[in-house]
Amino acid sequence: MQNIDDIIVREEKKSDYEYPTPGMVDAICCGIWNVGVQKTEYMGDVKYRNKIVIGFILDQVSEKTGAPMIQYEAVGLSLFEKSKLYQIIKSWTSKTIPDDERPNYDLKPFVGKRATLNLVQNNEYINIGAVLPPQQSNKVELIDPFNGETHPFVRKMLEKSAQAVLEKEAIEANKKVNLSEIKPLDSDKNKKAPF
Repeated sequence: MQNIDDIIVREEKKSDYEYPTPGMVDAICCGIWNVGVQKTEYMGDVKYRNKIVIGFILDQVSEKTGAPMIQYEAVGLSLFEKSKLYQIIKSWTSKTIPDDERPNYDLKPFVGKRATLNLVQNNEYINIGAVLPPQQSNKVELIDPFNGETHPFVRKMLEKSAQAVLEKEAIEANKKVNLSEIKPLDSDKNKKAPF
């Protein structure tokens, strides 16, 4: 039997990760990456699905670094009407996707496209609740206005955040992250994924 003096309660250390403020936020899509087949489990049912990660630069700035904040959403690469990707595109564009366009629907035009995100708090995390058409006041930029290249803060945050999303997905799937498997949707060899 343990003596009560031997039992020590320690406060758990909270993450120092800086989350964006929930609510309606101006954003721009900074990239869409195919992360390949991922294991998903829901209510004991295990499935393997092809997934993509959609990244958005937000109209919010990190208090720690002064860099624009970035929010990611991992979704299945499927366009059936109840899929999350279909719902995102439908709400973002205010249009349904015709059946005949679904088999070859090109997601590349969404990179660089502005949006309004509804960020919602789910316990301690912030998730994208909805992707909506941009407001006219949306001025979020994907590039550094001084040199016309991807903003260095943005590039660094893309690398760090995208890897974190992939690691989370891998942990959930109980497998190691292999970054060499990740390919941008535009498979042009001259263009590189930001990680």
